[in-house]
Amino acid sequence: MTLYRAPAPARFRRLGLGLATVALSLAAACADTRHHYPSLLPRPIEQREDLEPVRPHPALVPDPALDTQVTSEEHTLAAITARADPLIERATAAVAAAQGAKPGSDAWLEAQRALSALVSPRTDLADLAARLDDTSIERAHKGQAAYPALEGLRARVEAELTRVSAKIDDLSNQLK
Repeated sequence: MTLYRAPAPARFRRLGLGLATVALSLAAACADTRHHYPSLLPRPIEQREDLEPVRPHPALVPDPALDTQVTSEEHTLAAITARADPLIERATAAVAAAQGAKPGSDAWLEAQRALSALVSPRTDLADLAARLDDTSIERAHKGQAAYPALEGLRARVEAELTRVSAKIDDLSNQLK
């Protein structure tokens, strides 16, 4: 009687599968389990605080020299504003008169001249704002507290600069 034999490729496949199973079993038996794996608890370096230390704010010390400078700059702001307001009114009237005028006409040129006169007060305001910013920055570099009179003046100068710049832009857009 003849026993049925599986075709050769199937036999080799079963043999290969058996050998792979034995090899994996032997490899798992060789694994070293005596090592201690690292703990998942936080390490000492992870428990360290990296936050900046809280520093007390410097005390506000009266500064007579700065008070004098602030007073002087307040007078400068008042002078610039007094000079800018009539120029704004003049430019507004000139732009209104130039509505519908062709570029290059006398009314249009007069409106352009009136607008260009507003550039000087805006430049003076920008210079004043820069000087006040420099003073504030110098105080910060020295570790001194913000000076309320200086910061208030800076805010008023910035507001005036914004107002004049917006008016110039508005009038310029009306001439286009």
